[in-house]
Amino acid sequence: MPLRFAMVFVLGAVAAFLQEPQGPATFRASVARVAVDVNVVDDNGRPVSDLTVDDFILTVDGQPRRVLSAQFIPVQPQLEAREPQPAFYSSNAHEAGGRLVMFIVDRNSIEPGIAKSAFEAAARFVGSLNPADRVALASIPTGPQSDFTLNHALVQTMLRTIDGSAPVNNVPHPIGVADALAIDHDRGNNFEEIAGRECGNVGQSELMVCRRDVREEAAFVVNEARERTRTAVIALQSILRRLASSDTPKTIVFISQGLVIDRDAARLSWFAPLAAAAHVTLYAVHLDPSEFESVRNRLPSNRSADRVFQREGLEALATFGRGDVFRVMSNADFAFQRLALELSGYYLLSFEPGPGERDGRPHKIRVEVRRHGVTLRARREFTAGLSASTNIEDLIVETLRNPVLATEIPVRVTTYSFQDPGSTKLRVLVAADVDRSTDQSDRLALGYAMIDENGKGVMSQLEKSLSTPIRRDTKTQAYYNAALVDPGPYTLKLAVVDQNGRRGSVERHFRAALRAFGQVHATDLLISDNTTAAAGGGLTPAVTADFGGDMLHAYIEFFSDAPEALRGLSVVFEVARTESSMVLDSAAATVQDPDRTGRSRVAGGAVPIALLPPGEYVARAALSAGGRRIGQVIRPFRIVKRAAP
Repeated sequence: MPLRFAMVFVLGAVAAFLQEPQGPATFRASVARVAVDVNVVDDNGRPVSDLTVDDFILTVDGQPRRVLSAQFIPVQPQLEAREPQPAFYSSNAHEAGGRLVMFIVDRNSIEPGIAKSAFEAAARFVGSLNPADRVALASIPTGPQSDFTLNHALVQTMLRTIDGSAPVNNVPHPIGVADALAIDHDRGNNFEEIAGRECGNVGQSELMVCRRDVREEAAFVVNEARERTRTAVIALQSILRRLASSDTPKTIVFISQGLVIDRDAARLSWFAPLAAAAHVTLYAVHLDPSEFESVRNRLPSNRSADRVFQREGLEALATFGRGDVFRVMSNADFAFQRLALELSGYYLLSFEPGPGERDGRPHKIRVEVRRHGVTLRARREFTAGLSASTNIEDLIVETLRNPVLATEIPVRVTTYSFQDPGSTKLRVLVAADVDRSTDQSDRLALGYAMIDENGKGVMSQLEKSLSTPIRRDTKTQAYYNAALVDPGPYTLKLAVVDQNGRRGSVERHFRAALRAFGQVHATDLLISDNTTAAAGGGLTPAVTADFGGDMLHAYIEFFSDAPEALRGLSVVFEVARTESSMVLDSAAATVQDPDRTGRSRVAGGAVPIALLPPGEYVARAALSAGGRRIGQVIRPFRIVKRAAP
């Protein structure tokens, strides 16, 4: 049998899945209670934790509604780390719900070099979050970006390297935004007053030049401020619409040196409904550097008025986003300590909307508390849709976009990287197991998306109904697919939905790469056992590698641009307790040159494992050239004894 049997079987199965005609699928989903997340803090920002249902007053469109439940959810810092995920596969089995915190850095508004200490404080704040909290970063208009991730170190590194990008114009007559807007609106004798202050007592010709410079600088400042605000508004609207795909509460930390709205808070009134739909609370960190920190040679004269104009947009965002504004002049740690305190606990209220309120339209909601001396933050709108069938594509996309993993259906996924023979790209094999132990009769839909390190989607796939058989011994259903990608780091998000609307999702971070041993490059080691043999004798790639059979099958590929490096190549498949422990059993692999070019080799074989006791093991592909061992590729597995089905 050719040694490419593994890939042939997998890719053939994938092709069969894709060609199978699939009718439209609708899955049941309904709306019952509406959840409302509420923050109640004292004057120091500390959450008030002893409120009950009777302490809250809730109205919808002015009509009272009974609060059905009021649960205080404490979030203590530095909870014990979750059980570590196995390195060779990912699972949602031990997923713990954490907070979602997104940093948005308005780089357009921040002068270069003045915010380093603030970004360092933000990075320290990320370091203080719970391991289960997911953190994201967005830069306006461009810069470091990260979707919600458990990799806190990644976001910390990005925060420490980010900087402002606001243009700095060292002109003879620097005009602040307050004076520039006054000139633009031609308010009374503002121009005469400002020009007189800036130009002083000079000759007539110099005065004409100075007055022209003042007008031009004022026009530049106004246009620049309005363009910065327009860019920030477009970015915020896009972010909020994307976050609305999940009803999980989220916190946005908006870091800016100012957002100018020219005393018109209504310009940002759109933020309230979008923030409510996205379940977002926004806190603004207003960077207000001292004159000694500014990189300008000369500062505008009316600095106090400038601060008012720069702050008012941030205050409007925080008001519409039911958050607060923290002013940072030098030490930003205080702002982030206050933020950490406010995020350390919240209430989850629930109520049942009336029949007329389940119309898919926004309704005004007002929450009050019967206690004095506290501050309450709650969303002002909610939308409840009609109970109806939902398109499966929408449910899958919604689950994939939700940064919090769904755990109603256990899912496990792994990846194997192979060289694409016809290009420099890699072929990533996606293998997943879905737990079907609770209900094996329902149809199950599955979709996945693969995203590169820049947040760009490189591959997506949807299966409206999995057609692979459910294994009798493990009660799992398998899925296989292959993606052609460039080498590099990727995030794989995979989701499943059954006919009752139950969901499961899993996220895997991996690097698509080959291993280098001098001039020889090796793919991942694909393993399986004889209990997972496919029709026709092929093997199927293992996900968790829990084996109950008596033979371990292994497959690996090697490549080199120097054909002589592959001559005399030999491979032995070994079984051991650890990566470096003594060999328990082994078998020489059969090595072939599949394309007769001399630039690749494939190796396959089997090692007996029937006599080994249950436990953790490592499969090793030991590579030798010229009689000398030059390296190894490993894949852990577990021997289990299963009851007869």
